[in-house]
Amino acid sequence: MNKVLLGPIFPVAELNQPQGDALAAEIKWIEGELVRRKALYEKWKKRVERIDVYPDMPADIRTYTLEALDTYTALVASGERLRATLYAELLSQPKYQPAYHHEN
Repeated sequence: MNKVLLGPIFPVAELNQPQGDALAAEIKWIEGELVRRKALYEKWKKRVERIDVYPDMPADIRTYTLEALDTYTALVASGERLRATLYAELLSQPKYQPAYHHEN
């Protein structure tokens, strides 16, 4: 039979009020920043699609466009990772954890 244990599985340091407010502000900032980064990514993605339409585009503009798309792809990915890390930190707090878990 399984045992039911009370409390979180791993010990987690609880955030105090200023730390929680700072974490919430950082999550709010990264959400807004991700909207901006995704919009710029879409803009550069459309410009890369134009490269195929206009074959007479100068090589330096073509190279710059591809580099900018790579940059914004990396920025969106890093922003998504940061957001996931912040949410994981927030959800690891004891007030968001279940009050029990099962031991198999």
